[in-house]
Amino acid sequence: MASFRHGQKQSEHHDNGNHPEGENNRLLPLGLALVELSLGKPVRTLLNPGDDEGEDILVTKVRTVSRLVRMVYMESGTNYAEALNNCLSWSGPCLEKNFEEKVFKNMVSPLLKDLVNFEGLA
Repeated sequence: MASFRHGQKQSEHHDNGNHPEGENNRLLPLGLALVELSLGKPVRTLLNPGDDEGEDILVTKVRTVSRLVRMVYMESGTNYAEALNNCLSWSGPCLEKNFEEKVFKNMVSPLLKDLVNFEGLA
């Protein structure tokens, strides 16, 4: 399965459905929560029949969320989907020097853009 490089723009990968499996992705729970918030349902209720046959639950959730990225893009817009993709594709260690700055830039900042637009401050 192809993976995304950290910092890749949302428009480059919002609809191809390929994300790392998530075993070492510490930001995956945030990505799962963003999908659930956008679509208004828990990930477990968004599974297709057969999605969870014989696979680890984490792998199942990652594949399901990867499949739903396009729906999130249509429901919540470009900035939100960019934050989601950045969470799903995160590959950097959480202990690296600029971790907080990178999370702010790649996850929080796109969400703040939507908040500003939503509140009509832009």
